[in-house]
Amino acid sequence: MISRFGNQQQHLGYVVRKLDAVPNGNSYAITTTEVGRYCTQGAKPSISFDEKYFVTHSYVKSGDWQDLGFASANDPKFQEMLTKGTSNIISSTC
Repeated sequence: MISRFGNQQQHLGYVVRKLDAVPNGNSYAITTTEVGRYCTQGAKPSISFDEKYFVTHSYVKSGDWQDLGFASANDPKFQEMLTKGTSNIISSTC
């Protein structure tokens, strides 16, 4: 399973845990083991059907211009992305 982690100020990333369910009488004993942390921004994650990767999205923010390859924050195409509320799909291997 996957969940977000962070602090009171911001989202810091995701934690991937293995879920173990062992029969215990008429119920189950449930434990989780952390198997990985991904320090990346994004929204609600989804795990692929084959459980090999997760996908999330992140909205373009004003400080993203350089990471997206623009010469400046004033680039018309970048400003258009901000105005439209563009988001990028992020895929990570689990």
